[in-house]
Amino acid sequence: GSGKSTLLKIAAHLIAPDTGAVEYYVDTTAINSNDVLTHIGVVAPYINCYTHLTLAENTLFVCGSITDNAVLLFKRFGIYQFKDSLIRNYSTGMLQRAKLALTLIKKPKILLLDEPGIGLDEEGKRTLFDSIQEIMSSAAIIIATNDREEANLCQRRLSLDTGTDA
Repeated sequence: GSGKSTLLKIAAHLIAPDTGAVEYYVDTTAINSNDVLTHIGVVAPYINCYTHLTLAENTLFVCGSITDNAVLLFKRFGIYQFKDSLIRNYSTGMLQRAKLALTLIKKPKILLLDEPGIGLDEEGKRTLFDSIQEIMSSAAIIIATNDREEANLCQRRLSLDTGTDA
């Protein structure tokens, strides 16, 4: 209710802001608004995989091929053995692991995470947290969450209910 998901949707160019604009830069070079999505990775409850496809087929659709990095991420998130199973048969936790792995395959420069640990068990959360910490130096990461452990991953925090910088 505070606007976290709406803020991420605006940042991901999924919806337009009522006023103002979002601009992206890589180093000092502005990214054309038509090219923003090639630099962004989004994991959110409202972003879904194609449930009638397998994880391998989703990967081919999104990335064009199953790279060594994809295999590594599938193994890391504990879903490699299910790569040929239909996504619709995945549990909530497996689906979240698949969404995280699929997003990280492309090594986004901007990673937008909306409640990224939702549905994950402790092992899944640890894998998520380790992955975030590994890419912090090479990507801008924005996490929208109510989970204190997820919030503690952040270098800066903004509380939308009070509007204060924490």
